[in-house]
Amino acid sequence: DLVLAALQQTKQILSGKSPEDLQAFQNVISTAINEVAGASKGVAESETAAINEVKSAIGVA
Repeated sequence: DLVLAALQQTKQILSGKSPEDLQAFQNVISTAINEVAGASKGVAESETAAINEVKSAIGVA
């Protein structure tokens, strides 16, 4: 998936150039996906899987 690849590439670039910016990037993306998922009436299994893929791509457990 192009989006996951772009997220992974961004993580790699930031980890080498600016660990502080990497942390901010991870926080922004994590917060955004959690807010979007929480906006509906629950999170489906497929949504949980997608959230986990994104978090993995950006290096968040």
